[in-house]
Parts: sequence; structure tokens; C-alpha cells
Amino acid sequence: MRHNRLSILLVSCAALISAAACDISRDPFYTSYMTVVADTASESGSVSISHLVSDDSMKVYPVSYSQTLSGLKDGQRIIGTFTIPSGKISDPLNVEFQSIALLQTDSIRSTPANDLTCNDPVTITAAWHSGGVYGAARYVTAVFNIMQAGLYPHSIFLTEDTAAAVNPDADGYYRLRFLHDAGKDPASYQASGIITYPVTGKYAEPDIRGLKISFNTLSSSKDSTVTVRFGLN
Repeated sequence: MRHNRLSILLVSCAALISAAACDISRDPFYTSYMTVVADTASESGSVSISHLVSDDSMKVYPVSYSQTLSGLKDGQRIIGTFTIPSGKISDPLNVEFQSIALLQTDSIRSTPANDLTCNDPVTITAAWHSGGVYGAARYVTAVFNIMQAGLYPHSIFLTEDTAAAVNPDADGYYRLRFLHDAGKDPASYQASGIITYPVTGKYAEPDIRGLKISFNTLSSSKDSTVTVRFGLN
């Protein structure tokens, strides 16, 4: 099976705010995960940003549309670093973006049993559901740690748990596995990454309460499970 090959996106606050390093203003900087919501003009067919929605469900309006925001598309996921010119946090929120980074996006997939052998250690350190408000698409996002040397690409993918007797379970949770294939890369040092998945199709049905995601942790040979609650029902 063809895997999604990706280079791990290192979560570095220094990198995110580098574009703002020369700003001599004293306004504090904020960093937030967001989803882009775009408008389509009916006459020309051109697309422009309407607003963004933060992962804590706040509507965000850029006070200016600089080159930082050019090329963004509807539904894209970003980490944005910004200032708040008014100095007040409110909903909706007007912000001045200093820098953005696109999040790696993949799809939840069904996986044959033989692919479950790709089970190198990985630890999910945080996972959450976002969107479904103010026109934002729904996503599940995971922050994780792996061991790597950075010499070869790794595979990270989220699959249905083919070992689950019933899926979804009686409580309305789909059981999934978060898999890591280190390939030929030696386990030299710990690195962090982040990846996000659209919540669509059967996962977005109204009776689905969330996801239970299991993974093979770095700290032991036992699997661990994180529960992501959708909070919509």
C-alpha cells in the first residue's frame, strides 16, 4: 500500500515568530491553531479569505491582508502568530498576522491488516477536535513525539482499527490506530510533529461522539489510547 510520506513538521515557537523578530512594537504576540474560511465571488469566481476560526471556536478577522495571507484556501489549517491591535481579546477578534505555518493534512483511512506491522513507537501528547462553527470545516489534530535521526522520511497515518469487534463502539466512538513507520531512519533523538485530519463522511454523522485513538508509545511496548470528544452532541 502506498503510504503518505512526510517530513516531520517540528513545532518550534522560534520559527513561528521569526518573521516578527524585527518588529519593535511592544504588543504581545499570540499563537493559535486556526482554519481558513474563504468566500467565493459569484461573478468572477475568485476566492478570498472571509475570516479564520481558532481551535477554541473564536471568529478571527485579519485587520490587513498582507502577503502572509496570500494563497490561503478554504479549509486550510494553519498555526498563526499575531498581535491584537486593540489589546482586548474578544469574539470576534481582529488581529494583525506576523507569520503563519501550514499544518500537514492527511485523511483517515481504512488499512489492510498487514499494514498494522508498521507500528514503530510514537506518543500522542495532545489531540483535539475543532471546527463546525462559523463555517469552519471540522478537524482532528494530533501532536506527537517520535524518535528519529532526520536521515530518511517517516510515515504517519491514522487508520481504522481493524481489530475492533464493533466500530463505532456502543458509546458512539470510532476506534482508530495512529501508526508510525520510521523506515530506515535510526532512533537517535526525540522530535515533535503535528498532523491534522478532516472529520468527514461517516465520522461526521450526528450520532458519532468522537474517536478513540490507540498508539504504540515511546515509553513502553504497550499500546495507549487517547479519546477525542467532538462536543457536538
